[in-house]
Order: sequence, then C-alpha cells, then structure tokens
Amino acid sequence: MDLSHFLAVTAVLLACCQSGYSANIFAIFPTPSVSHQYSCLGFLEGLVAKGHNVTVITTNPKLIDKKPPNYHVIDGSINYQVWENYMRDYQIDIQKERSPFEIMAHFEYVFAEFIDTFFSLDEVQKIIKSPDTKFDLIIYEAFYPAAASASKHFGNIPTVVMSTIPNYLQVESTMGNPILLSYMPSFIVNASDHMTLTERITNIAYYYFTVYIQHVYNYPLQDAVARKYFGDDLKYVSEYERNNSLYLLSGDLSQSYPVPRHPNTIEVGVCHIKPRKPLPEDLKQWMDGAKDGVIYFSLGSNMKGTSLREDLREIFIEVFAKFPNYRIIWKWEDDTPFPRKPKNVLLRKWNPQQDILAHPKTKLFISQTGHQSRQEATFYGVPMLCIPLFWDQDYNAKKLVIEGAGLSIPIKELKPDILFEKLQRMLTDNSFKKNMLRLSSLTKDHVMNCPDKVAWWIEYVLRHNGARHLRPASLDLTWYQLYNLDIAAITFSVLTIILFIFYSILKCLGRLCCSSRKDKKIKKR
Repeated sequence: MDLSHFLAVTAVLLACCQSGYSANIFAIFPTPSVSHQYSCLGFLEGLVAKGHNVTVITTNPKLIDKKPPNYHVIDGSINYQVWENYMRDYQIDIQKERSPFEIMAHFEYVFAEFIDTFFSLDEVQKIIKSPDTKFDLIIYEAFYPAAASASKHFGNIPTVVMSTIPNYLQVESTMGNPILLSYMPSFIVNASDHMTLTERITNIAYYYFTVYIQHVYNYPLQDAVARKYFGDDLKYVSEYERNNSLYLLSGDLSQSYPVPRHPNTIEVGVCHIKPRKPLPEDLKQWMDGAKDGVIYFSLGSNMKGTSLREDLREIFIEVFAKFPNYRIIWKWEDDTPFPRKPKNVLLRKWNPQQDILAHPKTKLFISQTGHQSRQEATFYGVPMLCIPLFWDQDYNAKKLVIEGAGLSIPIKELKPDILFEKLQRMLTDNSFKKNMLRLSSLTKDHVMNCPDKVAWWIEYVLRHNGARHLRPASLDLTWYQLYNLDIAAITFSVLTIILFIFYSILKCLGRLCCSSRKDKKIKKR
C-alpha cells in the first residue's frame, strides 16, 4: 500500500470514528432546478465527509465533482423533460405575472409526476426490490411526502425533510409549528412580517387555499405514488410526513423573518457556498479592466436569458449602453449574440456565479431573485436589483427591499426610464452596499458551517433512534384540542346556561313583583 492510499484510508476511518459509525442514508431530491439541486446536494457534503454512505437521486448528477466510494449518485435528470412537457401542456409562461393562487393551482400534478418518475428509474427499482438494501435514514425535499412513506419499506427508519425555500408554511404545520398568519407570510406571497390589512387578507386566503389543495389534490396524488411502489397497506402519506424527525431549512435570519418554531425545525444556514476559485483568465482580465465596476446580469437556471422577450431584451440593451464605464456580464445561453450588443456587455453561456460575485469589482447583481442566488449575493455582500418572475422570488425581493439591500422592479413595470433610474440610484448610493454587508455578516455568523451542522443533526437523529423527544405534543392533538376550541365550547355552554338560569330567575322575580303589585292594588280598592 503506497502512502497516498494509506492516507486516504486513514482519513475515511478517522471520519467514521468521529461520527461513531457509518450510516446508510437515502437522499431524494426530485426538483429539476440547478439552483435547488446546488442547495440540496450541499446538505449532503458534511455527511459524506464524515464517512457515511450516501445514496442520492438528483436531477443534476454533474454538479458533484468528486464522488468518493461512500457517495452513490443516481441520475434523475429525466425530470427536466417532465418539467418541459408540463410547461408546454399547461402553457406556463414564467415571464407572465401570476397570482399565488394561479401558481399553485396545478403544481401538485407535476410534483407527483416528478417523484413517480424518480421511483420508476431502473436503478431505484433495484434498490427498492432488493432484500439486501438497508438504509438507516431518509432525507427528502419538502414537496414530496411520498418519499417519507419509503421509511416503512426500509423498516420504519427515521425521515428528515429539507427545504430550499423560506417559510414553507405547509411543512411548518406538519412539524407542529405555530402558524400565525398575522406576521408569517407564505413564501409565495409578496409580503413581509409587517403586513398591511390587504396583505394579511391575501396571506390568510392563500394559506387556506393551499391547505385545501394539499388535502384534496396533493396528498391523494402522493398517496397513489407511494402505494404504487411500496404497497397498498401503507398509511396515508400525511401520517408519515407528520412523523418526520427533523425539518432542515436552507437559510437564516438574513433571508427570512423570526418566527416561533419547535426544536425539530432548524435553520442550518447556506450549504452550497464554495471556496472561491480563480476566474478563467479572459473573464478575470475583462472584470479587472472595468473602470467603475462590473454589473452581473443573470435570470437564473429556470428562466434563461435567451428566453427573455425581445421587447424586454431591448430595454436592457438600451439602458446598459448608458453606463459605458461599467462592464456587464450577461448570462446568454446561445452561441449567437443578439444584434446591437453594447460594447460594454459580455455574453457568456455559463458563468462561475459565486466567483463573479466574490470579485471586488462586482458592484451589482441583476437577478430574478431566486433563493440560492440571493443567498450567494448576500454572502458576498453584493446589492441586488430584483426582477422577480416566479415562485418565491417576490418574497425574496421584498425582504431585500425592506432591509435596504436592493430594489425591485415587477416585470410588468419594466421600462427604460425605470430601469435606468433604479440602476443609477443603486450604483451611486452606498447604503445598499452597507446594508447588504450587514446581512452578509449575519449569514456568516454561525457556530459551525452548514454542511457540518446538517451532519451533526442527522447524526443526532441516528444516535437517538429518530429523536422522538423533539416531536411536539401538538401533532397528537385534534384541531379543536390544539386551539382549545373544546374548552371554549364548554366555557361558552356553561356561561350560556348560567346566564339562562340568571335570566329565568330574574324573569320569575319580575313576575312575582308584578303579581304582588296587582294584589296590593286590588286590596286598596
């Protein structure tokens, strides 16, 4: 055995000793989104580093550069085709503004299809059907409660649910956390924790709309998938979901609002931030040569720059040309540049986003404000001009605006004069940078880094056989017991009876008084 081999084996053994033993962990991440997958896979890094055997189904296996022997990756990229079919069949246009109610109206169908497609993969079928497959814990993404039902198939093992979005109230409720809609906005509602009357009405209406969708559509669809692969004797997926040992959220208070939570719910921070790497030499020279700085423009992985409507693209072309001393990096997924490209604009099909944001010349990030992009901009202290398009992006933009770390332009209001004014303001007002640096200090101020924190909590659940002691009693109460409505009903009934008796006594006394007066009048006559 050579020295390098010996050191590698020693490192794995030390990692195993540090964690106590090597557990077998099954991770299920079906959402076809690069940004989601970056965050999901970041959750597993600490577990792999500590020597646990991790099997993950991911839509983006190529995001994992190094695969040590204890990291088994299953390719679920087929879900990108499922998503494209869904967008075509339902004519989903993410450049068109939609209400929260419209967004959630059909998503339960595609969520069920995503998890169904994952379980049908040949490699996953081999795992499910093999009597030798042993797992100690399942970690899965929050939209797919059917994944939690796999726990029974593998011997009633603990399950951990994780989320890449902030404030997903539907999962918060399954963990027994209080849902206080007066100051807890749903992640898809454009509101902060200080809501106007109209915003509170919208928030309440939307929450109960999603409760209806969850129970009438999502759970039955997820039940069908679970029973298709794990047998008809399963309990409802909602019961497995309510037995999750932990809920791990990607984020912290730099990106969300303080809310009451039980010990089974943990904000672990940002897991997908990587050590800074050197930029490609051509990109480095281009950024270094920017006179006043660099503006980075990307609409994320789901909304491609090439799919931007031509009229909107022309607005950016016109405005960018008015800032000749700034250089703009525009994520453009085509080999052919568009006509009239300004000289200060560089088009690139792919960009090392984190390394660009870490560059000292980067002054501003124009983004659709996806959760992961916002986390990266916050970490590196780069103010954001938000153009929210879809899903949680309005919520994310609202938080940045409230914190003074960014400005927002709804896409329906995007005009040359508005874009120019917002850019000019953000590039000349230092308060945006100061406020983003304040948020950056919050997101960096943790006792341990995110992957290590996730690993510690997963190991905690394993050490304590599912950590049932973290489970609040609220999950065992009926809805009327939880809110003491039975006591309120009893109290109301008792008070009603007392008032009725008191009223009856007064009525009787009144009659006696009247009768007595009549008798006195008769005697006087």
